[in-house]
Amino acid sequence: YTDKILTSLNIEHYNMVMDVRDRKSCDEFAAFAAQHGPISNFINIAGVGPNTTYTGAELSTSRETYHTNCVGALNTVEAFFPYMGDGSVMIQTASQASYHVHMDDHAWKVYMSCYEDGFLDRLCTLTEMYDEYDGNGQAYCFSKRFVLEHCKASAWRFAAKGARIVTVSPGMHWTCHVWDLDEDTRDGNLGITP
Repeated sequence: YTDKILTSLNIEHYNMVMDVRDRKSCDEFAAFAAQHGPISNFINIAGVGPNTTYTGAELSTSRETYHTNCVGALNTVEAFFPYMGDGSVMIQTASQASYHVHMDDHAWKVYMSCYEDGFLDRLCTLTEMYDEYDGNGQAYCFSKRFVLEHCKASAWRFAAKGARIVTVSPGMHWTCHVWDLDEDTRDGNLGITP
């Protein structure tokens, strides 16, 4: 779909399939992009929400949500960072849901361990420890908060190269991710979106 739009606009573009959950895939994609010229912008919109299906029938699990949203953000930051230069910008997608998470010492310690083995397993403990939301809704909130906090923590590295890393935090949009929610959850979330 995107290929057709870009072609119709006479925009030169190159395609490659990647999986943000796989660091090797991200490294290969970053190298592929750099072969075609300097990378001035990179936008990561890959992610899954609490009502996302992988198979068309089953909702994503908390682990899949953490894997795609947290590990995916981490992988893309690390894969593209070497190619980001003066004036370049990386945009990672967080969510307004990231501001609804109570951060305590345990959550901070999990986030700070993102470069250590077992990070994904430690992320899953967040869902087990807190019961503010349903499991996957909570995983979504914690995962998007990680994106926000990791980008803030990475800003100094980018700034040293004259580059920037920022997040955008969209609110609720009237899509299947919203209309498939139960009525109370949907109305409650729409009520807190500015």
